[in-house]
Amino acid sequence: PLLAPGKRNAKDVPADTHGNVVRLQLGDVTDAEAMLPVLLICLLWPALAEASLLQTAVKRPVIPCVIHQTAKRHQLQENESLWAETWRAKNPQCKYKLWNDTEIAQLARTRSPALMWPIWEGLTPVQRADVFRYLVLWDQGGYYADVDAACTLPIDQYKIPKEASMIVGYEMGHRLKEKRRAEIKFARMEQFQQWFLASAPGNPVLLRCMELIRQRYTWKIESTLELTGPGVFSDAVQEFLQQDDHRAVEEEVRIRRTPPKVHFLSYPSETLYGSGLWKMWLLAAGRAKVSAMVAREDPGEAPQNLVKHYFAGSWKTEKDFESRRASV
Repeated sequence: PLLAPGKRNAKDVPADTHGNVVRLQLGDVTDAEAMLPVLLICLLWPALAEASLLQTAVKRPVIPCVIHQTAKRHQLQENESLWAETWRAKNPQCKYKLWNDTEIAQLARTRSPALMWPIWEGLTPVQRADVFRYLVLWDQGGYYADVDAACTLPIDQYKIPKEASMIVGYEMGHRLKEKRRAEIKFARMEQFQQWFLASAPGNPVLLRCMELIRQRYTWKIESTLELTGPGVFSDAVQEFLQQDDHRAVEEEVRIRRTPPKVHFLSYPSETLYGSGLWKMWLLAAGRAKVSAMVAREDPGEAPQNLVKHYFAGSWKTEKDFESRRASV
């Protein structure tokens, strides 16, 4: 028995499920009725302790005010320096770090020794830069922007819910038809851009993205779009969005059988998604790039701009979109 009636000044009560010794200093206990509160405490203590630990340990993920960018060397080209300065000037409260190739390799070696590092030497420089953005935000959190992307609005003025632990932006304001997707060199009909994104550390979406990269590498996939770029990133985002959408398959069947005659997105932008601690805010396409085409084709998807992408280091430019205005 934990404490026999008539026992005076009980000392040690057995340890709880966490190995913590519960020590109760009791006065005179002379009958079974007086023992009831003691027994209840002893029985409930493990659950109470666990609840307390969970409340302490589980906190809402927060995006830290750190801006990450990467370049081959620490010395940027003239235009890149001007664009990088917009991030520092408009966000003086944030830390800023420009990573070079040596530093991102070190990050992969030390922070992802089993997942990304084994394939590192088999990736191209562009693919390594893709992996870096997922890895650094998963490991440290913050805001990532390509060096050809300029900040047009201070981060502390973003009208994004506090609950958001990840910020992702659409690249187009509506789902593309398959023919149109191929013409403008997109990987997905509903594609998410990855020249600007933000996350709290430990994000499962980014971990999943890296898992998919490792998997596709072993599948002998070499296309940057599919292996490390917007294709695999969009897939990881879609997985997250669909996990709480029990009608996702049913809805997709309906759309394919009877395609809507108006522009649409499966998951509307400027909306918060997620039911647990991790919540994702989807930016409208116009938030992360200044695009005449987005404004023209989907005016509602071109609200106040946050980031302007110049496509200076990309295989794809705004001209690719404008020069192939096929029917949508």
